Amino acid sequence: MLTDFGLADPYVCQMKARILSEIEDAFFLDISHQIDAHNLYQGGFFLASTWEYLPRDCIVLAVVDPGVGSERDILIILKDNKWLICPDNGVVSELLYRHPSREEIYRLRRGFFRGAVSSTFHGRDVFAPVAIELARGKGATEMGEPLSRAQISTLEMEEISLQGGRLSARIIHIDRFGNCVLNIPSCWWTSLRVRERIFLRGPVEIPLWIVMNYSSIPPGDAGILDGSQGYLELAMNQESFARRYNMSIGDRCILDLGIYAR
Repeated sequence: MLTDFGLADPYVCQMKARILSEIEDAFFLDISHQIDAHNLYQGGFFLASTWEYLPRDCIVLAVVDPGVGSERDILIILKDNKWLICPDNGVVSELLYRHPSREEIYRLRRGFFRGAVSSTFHGRDVFAPVAIELARGKGATEMGEPLSRAQISTLEMEEISLQGGRLSARIIHIDRFGNCVLNIPSCWWTSLRVRERIFLRGPVEIPLWIVMNYSSIPPGDAGILDGSQGYLELAMNQESFARRYNMSIGDRCILDLGIYAR
């Protein structure tokens, strides 16, 4: 389960209870319930970075759904022998971009569930029942109609490019340690690691050590490394990079690769 519900309200419990009332031996894995409210980019990052570690035949409910109750569609996706149920709002964009393997996409038929459905809580009243039906063996073709990638909503995904020795990126996540995850895939690491340091030109101007782990960054300095989630990170040693430099999700960062080469 992946939601932006937080843990202060009863929403997550109600979704799980709805499923457990029908599937008594259901086992839950919580990707996160702390996605920033309505943040589709962050939700998409969590989904894509966790996908390869999820077990075969699992059913993933990704409920980051600012359009709940509107005319937006609900998708049922079969990919890599795993099911995904999510709103058709682009939250699946990073997953499709990062994992190019083939998938089957279906649009849930309107009116499939004829019982009481809250217009503000489809997670409990629609997504959870769809998961129950899938767990019981009902096919997606019985609940929805097939779609192609071109027929679903997608978020704008920035292509990473190097121009004039400068690499432009955005912060897509900040973890609890204050490490800032950039939308630069790990494949760029080979180009960076031949240097000792590079320079961050925006939104602040500071040198960055190129390191393999957090403890290799000199105390008080900043560094860049290949993080565990498949993307490059801006970090400090036992200090929050985000707090020190007042960084936020969505900030654009300019990496100058033209100096400090070994």
